[in-house]
Amino acid sequence: MVQRRPLNSMLATRLRRMLENKEYEGFVDCLQNLSHSDFRSASELLADSLLVNISEEDYWSLFRRLLEVDSKAFLGTVLKAAVLRLNRSELDIRHNGFLVVSNYLNTYEREIDKRKILERLLPCIQAEFNIEFLFERLHINDPRKRIEFLVGGELTMVSAFVLFKTLRFLEHDKIFLTKCCRFLVKKGSGLSFNLASLIKVYFDLQDVNGTFSLRLQPYETGRIETSYEAFLKVMSGV
Repeated sequence: MVQRRPLNSMLATRLRRMLENKEYEGFVDCLQNLSHSDFRSASELLADSLLVNISEEDYWSLFRRLLEVDSKAFLGTVLKAAVLRLNRSELDIRHNGFLVVSNYLNTYEREIDKRKILERLLPCIQAEFNIEFLFERLHINDPRKRIEFLVGGELTMVSAFVLFKTLRFLEHDKIFLTKCCRFLVKKGSGLSFNLASLIKVYFDLQDVNGTFSLRLQPYETGRIETSYEAFLKVMSGV
């Protein structure tokens, strides 16, 4: 592993002061003129500290500016900070700042950036309606596209529920449902296997092989379609 040298303390202080004073243009100019080594060190400081400890309004403002300047250089850093903030319940994707960010991404069709944002943030979102809101804001409205992100990413209980609900829009396509079910089995986690078990039984997928322990009673089907608590109870009892 390459050992990165710590960022010069004077430079770190300068960056911190510019953020505190909201000198965003000077801040960005400073980052762009760093050596490769100092830039890597500065990026770590940004992701682990500077962008985590500023106000949410300032965070989103800087997110938008860094996207515009060089998303390849800065997006990973900004998203690492976003994950830390979400885990600390200090970031809200319903904040007006994210609306500005998403409008920019949609206007300029930054599809790769949107994909990276979804891949990093979906596993950290703890509310069903916020996952759906994130998809809506980034113009991911096709059920198949949403399923691609949900199945392919790190699965959580909340994202599993959103995935299950989204699959219901395609309940007529048994071939597609079967492929999703098989993919979940291959992921190999307990959660993915339990979800595959639920999907097989719920949608009556005869072509999915394997031993599944779920026994779903008829009266339970209506509840799990609309209630996360009921879904959680069924999944936990598999």
